[in-house]
Amino acid sequence: MGNDGGTIAKRQDIISLHRELDAKNTGVNGLVDGEGPVCKISSLAFSGEKVVGDYKGFLYIKEKVLEKVLENLRNKEQVEGKKENDECELSHLRSLNDIVELQVTWQDNQMVCPVSVRKDVCYLRSCGCVVSFRMLNEVKKAGESDSVCPSCSKEFSYTHDIVRMDNSDERTEWNESKMKHLSEVLHVHHNKKPIKEKKKKTKKRSGDVDGESRAKKSKK
Repeated sequence: MGNDGGTIAKRQDIISLHRELDAKNTGVNGLVDGEGPVCKISSLAFSGEKVVGDYKGFLYIKEKVLEKVLENLRNKEQVEGKKENDECELSHLRSLNDIVELQVTWQDNQMVCPVSVRKDVCYLRSCGCVVSFRMLNEVKKAGESDSVCPSCSKEFSYTHDIVRMDNSDERTEWNESKMKHLSEVLHVHHNKKPIKEKKKKTKKRSGDVDGESRAKKSKK
């Protein structure tokens, strides 16, 4: 899978690499400094509900995002006419294809990587596992574009499967570029399901209709 022809690090190798770091790790600030992450829609803390994420790196309680999808569908015309701002930053939630259900490991109300126990987490589109962004970069080999999730061993791509959830200035540009690659190059949704092409409805011209009518009459 690696472009350089080398082998891909196995999950056990990654775990062994970070066991010593786990004891010394002081962690990185979570999504909200000093607090646990909250649902982007309801601002409620996560407490056992299913957690989902969008391509922007926002997190939601699954039930709340389903309600938002229905709301956006009802107000589709108004939403499409608005500019991208705080009022409509969630207008991209149009269907279940716009979210990925996450596999989260919690520690003291914070999301942590199940392998390194670090808090600088991102998630992988291919499996939904929440893992350390820094760890993924540390184990990546030169020229490698594909690897396996250190938590579940499912294959993922460094090119487009990593969704950042940190508070850095680079997060937005990173996530937007990955989503653009998915939609314009791979032609898939955020959850990697194929984008269905919309069938174009063509209106028949009056002349064509009249011609068809005359042709039918002549056959009778």
